[in-house]
Amino acid sequence: MIIINDKTKLGGMTYPFFGSDWEISIEKVSEAGEYRSPNYAYKTMAWTSDGKCSTMWSNEPFAEFKERWGFEFSMKKGALQLSKRMSRVFRPMFYWDMMFQRDVNIVIDKGLDKKTWDGAGVVSRKFVERVTMGTQFRNLTNRKKAVLWDKVKHARRVEFTVLNHLGELKGHAVISDDLDCDLIMPDDVKGEIKMNNGKAFVSFDFPHAADHMMVDSQSLINLGEFFPLWYYQEEMAEYNNKFLDSLEDGTIATKIASAFKADAEERWWLPEYFASGGGHNWFRGPLRSAANQHVRNIEGKVGIQ
Repeated sequence: MIIINDKTKLGGMTYPFFGSDWEISIEKVSEAGEYRSPNYAYKTMAWTSDGKCSTMWSNEPFAEFKERWGFEFSMKKGALQLSKRMSRVFRPMFYWDMMFQRDVNIVIDKGLDKKTWDGAGVVSRKFVERVTMGTQFRNLTNRKKAVLWDKVKHARRVEFTVLNHLGELKGHAVISDDLDCDLIMPDDVKGEIKMNNGKAFVSFDFPHAADHMMVDSQSLINLGEFFPLWYYQEEMAEYNNKFLDSLEDGTIATKIASAFKADAEERWWLPEYFASGGGHNWFRGPLRSAANQHVRNIEGKVGIQ
């Protein structure tokens, strides 16, 4: 089991909705419910993701937490879908801001084909700048501010998450320098969680491009008619074995942490996160980032030319 609290160093990331004085316990789903926090009166809420159950403990009951933020939770599509929506926003993030809804111009274009635009959108560079240079910017070191500014000026796409009165909007967006709104996307709003307090929560992350494309299991199913499995089956198996070995012996965190240099213009957040004492399996962000980097370092990379 893993315990994270408001004092845990996360390499500069923060949990946007939790403020101070809280604790999160992360257990295997099969073991969920065995832990009870000795520090807090309430099991405020819980959600599942990637086979793990995350429970937030605080001195604020769920009803008060929900009312304070104006949250609406829907079980219409079941607990699994609601948990997916919750895990998207109740996670640590680098670049986010809480903005007045009236100041955010999001266009939901019902004329855009959902299949063609699946998980995609277009975002204004000025909007990316407003969000990333907002509330959290003042808490960054000068080095991180310089790195972020370079990303904002030169990035071509971002991963976005928006939570407002409509629901949760998420995906990847191409950055435009002449878009006449902040964000445009198809009508694919996730209604399992909404926030009715006159605010819009917006976060961005900057994914890195590569010469090769990683293909997950779902993509193999969807695109199998285009890409034969034999092309990368052996390489993927080898990669999985190496990655799993590094998780079991703990070397993944120590090796990446050793690469961190406090005075360097570090563009990858994970070395500092591990050097600060962050765990590789506390949440899926470090695992995902480490896996992406590991693939790039393997000779004869797995991918599609």
